[in-house]
Amino acid sequence: MLKCHEISALASDWLDGELTTGQKMKVRLHLMMCRHCRNLVDGLATTQRILVQRVESEAAIPDQFLQRTTSALDARLSEGASQGPPNGNIAVSDAAGNDPTFHPLQETSDDEVLAIFDEIRQKEGYVPNLFRAYAHNPDLLEQAWSRVKSLMYNGQLSPRLKNAIATIVSQDNGCDYCVAHHKRMLKTLGVEPGDLSTFMATSEPVFLGPMDAALLQFAREANRNPHGMPPDLIANARAAGASDYAIMEAIGVMELYSSFNRMLDSLNVPLEPEMASEL
Repeated sequence: MLKCHEISALASDWLDGELTTGQKMKVRLHLMMCRHCRNLVDGLATTQRILVQRVESEAAIPDQFLQRTTSALDARLSEGASQGPPNGNIAVSDAAGNDPTFHPLQETSDDEVLAIFDEIRQKEGYVPNLFRAYAHNPDLLEQAWSRVKSLMYNGQLSPRLKNAIATIVSQDNGCDYCVAHHKRMLKTLGVEPGDLSTFMATSEPVFLGPMDAALLQFAREANRNPHGMPPDLIANARAAGASDYAIMEAIGVMELYSSFNRMLDSLNVPLEPEMASEL
């Protein structure tokens, strides 16, 4: 199947109908499976449609608008070709030149925020952009960090299971930011690269025991299809040894990262450059 960087290179020809039949089939297959590239193509198509409408109406297109639009598209396509789309969102500046990225807070004099940042550094070694984004609203930052501490640093479930839930939920939701972070954490927790690759490709948690695997499946389905959950998933988790406390904790981790996914992607919060190698 085509890679994301290949879709970036073919996007314009795809929209112009200039691909061969074989290429069209490969692009269509990739777009069916990849939300990131669908967003890329949709964004490019929207821009083309606006330009065509302006031309057909014989309205003058300001040179500055054309220059900004062309530069934004060129930058976006180049970025996609080199490292793939960031966080599943397409960021193209509008005609007024507004930046669609929600920039993480880098500097602050707010004592409450600084205290939370210090605590995060003690646990994680640095302050990820996720928390720097929340820092624009100190109350939400405090809530987010409190939930991470409660669910990811405490409780009954193993760190491997918690990070596996965060990874698979984020992959299902299309959040590259969280996928990158929790793949890195799984490696830190000793998951072998081959086992991690198998997990990312097939969702088979070969590095987890039976109970953790059952809880992972339950949490994943709760995220993907909460209204159509197979009735045997809770029974399977209990049969594998999971308590109701553990089942609720697995749901809590799923819920936490499902909400993080939506915040990060809707605001287009950038992934830290040092994490890009995980994608």
